[in-house]
Amino acid sequence: MKANLCLKENKRGNDYVVSDIHGEYDKLMHKLITVGFDFDRDRLLSCGDGCDRGPKSREVIELLDESWFFSTLGNHEMMCIDAYKYRWASHDFVQNGGLWFYDLMPHEQDRVIERLLGLPLTIQVEVNGAKNLLIHACVPGHVGMSAYLNENTKMQDVPTEYISNAVWTRIFLTSYGKSDWVGLTKHVHGFNKVFVGHTPVDKMPVMSDNYINMDTGVVFHPEREFVFYNIHKGCFV
Repeated sequence: MKANLCLKENKRGNDYVVSDIHGEYDKLMHKLITVGFDFDRDRLLSCGDGCDRGPKSREVIELLDESWFFSTLGNHEMMCIDAYKYRWASHDFVQNGGLWFYDLMPHEQDRVIERLLGLPLTIQVEVNGAKNLLIHACVPGHVGMSAYLNENTKMQDVPTEYISNAVWTRIFLTSYGKSDWVGLTKHVHGFNKVFVGHTPVDKMPVMSDNYINMDTGVVFHPEREFVFYNIHKGCFV
């Protein structure tokens, strides 16, 4: 399995970025309608954590079968895989919203895991001559990680600690309050924008260097809707 999904430039429509859907399938579909998403021409790229906590994790994961939806590996997908493989990992998974998985029949669990095992660590897409990167939490090691960002890198060739840091590290932290966010980021060279999620920020995404944190904590706030970033137009919608 490849570690990096390198998408060709979408010259027919728009590419939108979202993160941390967390089973909020209905809110996601409503947002797609609101922005006028063209299911034949546009693409939706997610920074991972499609499952857990929200009401429709399975429905979100099934979107991976659609030609217009792509996602990176997130820590919640990793927890699901670990819980499937190892009994000891099931407690933390359930504690973090994974109970839905155990409501599935064994063959349904198998199909979910099959989809999750196919997720890349990064998605890379070029728009108007500029490369953009999606990764769940951060680009670990920066210079060291760059050796593993080429199209032919296989997941098994990426050091385990890099994979763990890429989906678990928090580079957006609160300083004095939940609305006062500090980005512990360093510019990632070679990319126009680096889209991440993982750490819920406020109602709007937060930018630091060339990082954009797209996790606006929708699953924790019933009144919130998803915010997309339109890469082609360079704006939030």
